[in-house]
Amino acid sequence: MTLHNRWQLFWLVSAAFISILGACAPPVPIPAQFHPMAGVPQLEVHPLPLQAALVVSESARKSSYEQTITCAYSARSGHLIIPLGKEMEWRAVQMFSQAFERVHLVTEKAAAVGQYDVLIELAPPKLVVEKECAYGFYALFIPLSLGISIPVALATVPPIEVQVTVQATVTDREGKLVLGDAAFKSKAATPIRGFGEVNVTEENLGSAVEKALTGALEGVTLQLVGSPRFQQYAQALPRTTKQRPLAEAPVSRPPTPTREELLMDLDTPPQAKTVVQRHAYAVVVGIESYRDLPRADFAVHDAEVMASYLVKALGYPEENIILLRNERAGRTDLEKYFHSWLKNNVEQDSVVFVYYSGHGAPNPQTGEAYLVPYDGDPAYLDRTAYPLKSLYTTLSQLPTNQILVVLDSCFSGAGGRSVIAKGTRPMVVSVENPLLASEKVVVLAASTGEQISTSHLAQRHGLLTYFVLKGLKGAADLNQDRAIDVAELYTYLKPEVQRVARKLNNIDQVPQLLPPPAVLNQRGPMKLIQFGP
Repeated sequence: MTLHNRWQLFWLVSAAFISILGACAPPVPIPAQFHPMAGVPQLEVHPLPLQAALVVSESARKSSYEQTITCAYSARSGHLIIPLGKEMEWRAVQMFSQAFERVHLVTEKAAAVGQYDVLIELAPPKLVVEKECAYGFYALFIPLSLGISIPVALATVPPIEVQVTVQATVTDREGKLVLGDAAFKSKAATPIRGFGEVNVTEENLGSAVEKALTGALEGVTLQLVGSPRFQQYAQALPRTTKQRPLAEAPVSRPPTPTREELLMDLDTPPQAKTVVQRHAYAVVVGIESYRDLPRADFAVHDAEVMASYLVKALGYPEENIILLRNERAGRTDLEKYFHSWLKNNVEQDSVVFVYYSGHGAPNPQTGEAYLVPYDGDPAYLDRTAYPLKSLYTTLSQLPTNQILVVLDSCFSGAGGRSVIAKGTRPMVVSVENPLLASEKVVVLAASTGEQISTSHLAQRHGLLTYFVLKGLKGAADLNQDRAIDVAELYTYLKPEVQRVARKLNNIDQVPQLLPPPAVLNQRGPMKLIQFGP
């Protein structure tokens, strides 16, 4: 065989080798491009001395993007829903507030005509995702000697482009177009990148959409304030119009609402009359950004709001609450506060609350469930993670019998808020433990052992946490006695979580209460919050 023929044969064999690699490529977690709760950028503009009405109709506000993911080689598939309208509404208010003296958010344009210097009407945003998954490989050949080379396969995957278009129509006080028939329109794109394989998921699509949407809104805002014709219009307005008092503006919502107001204000604890419990102690953990693992979206937000509820509504002294977030929630941190801090402080009449929002993981060899700390590794759980069994054991040894554990996590390894070592399959893991029969520990878990727990993308919370907060806000007061206990909270949130998980994420997620409500009621109600006498 000649040297030329040997090279031809080698290239054919290499091509087949690369094709096999591409077909067997495992899914690679895609890190979020930026923090999902990040705000809008600061614009380098001087605010125009105008009062503007930002018109976002109900149809625009409720607009969403839906996509069913069916990648051939992806371990993650399902139906994704991105609430475009809500996200545009909040970001638009923050963006245009930098460009005008005052900005009010309204839903009915007719009611705003004649009351503002300028009306900015936003059309429903348009989102285009060019594809749902991408694969690609190429090879380099490293020569060792004459006629002999070693193929090295490298992955090169074209990014998946996410494109958002925002359009605004601008009218004057009488509702007439300021710039004729022209509408301000801006388009921005954000790539989703990966190595070996790129799949569209809820996490990376949500992050890419937010970034592209911010870019598109920034473009519209800068186009508007930078337009010479619009600047001439602003300068020609009578001075009295610009100085009109705020009270005269008939808005349908509060001026310049915050994100909390747009998201039902669940992050603000309710006004309760729960007596301050001097011996109540809590350890609250939220791990969103891991050192070497995919994000657990909104976990830090979950923990921060939960800690706020404990202090302002559930009667926990602020100095009795340990809040651990991200890099401050390593394995040694969990051990220190679960084992030593609680043991040194809890007394016989104490109430203990443990909350965890983040990833869980199963041990495929033993079937044990683990909490995954900031520095955890699913391949070495026994060395880097915290066993759920150890948590139960530690809590059962405390002198009190009033202990509640809330786990907004899952342990199947099938996705959502759970991870698993590469090369292993998801499995059924139980969050139950014989120690629960000690009549000391009550556990509220986000899902069963074979299910995944998910997030409520529109509300910026884990799904379980969202309905825990909503229940504590008053929705769980099923018997209208102005008090909520654990069994009552569970009775309220279980069907709600199931319903929304099916509607938004097309999955089954059934929260668990251990022991079940019937057994818990026999022990006596475990009160959480009191609204009145």
